[in-house]
Amino acid sequence: MPNMSDIAKQCGISRSVVSLVLNGRDKELGIAASTRDQVLRVAKEIGYYRNEMAAFIGKKHSQVLAFVTAEMGSVEYTGRIQNGVLDAASERGYTVTVHRIGAVPDSEIVRKILGWRAAGAIFHVSKLKEIQD
Repeated sequence: MPNMSDIAKQCGISRSVVSLVLNGRDKELGIAASTRDQVLRVAKEIGYYRNEMAAFIGKKHSQVLAFVTAEMGSVEYTGRIQNGVLDAASERGYTVTVHRIGAVPDSEIVRKILGWRAAGAIFHVSKLKEIQD
């Protein structure tokens, strides 16, 4: 899998400049537009994909939201809610992890959400009893 060092070699620039470009910090640090364009072109040509897990190391939270529900589209409106959450999150650069209450122990859901360093959690429960349990 191609990495930033591969892009840097092909562009004849440092890995740190590649990192700044790929993380959208090139303009604020005065990196030339031609350098930015070259980095993005080479990244696309060699099939580079950003490692999202590595990108949020050292940060308080990731670009991940957790959607926790007891129903997985079993009711039409629930499916619409799920699709709305996925669409809105995607438009804002977030990825959504979906967790089903009852499929695994609640402690496992919490562990996964914390492990992802989720920026937030959306709980969708249609029955009050499920909340009380």
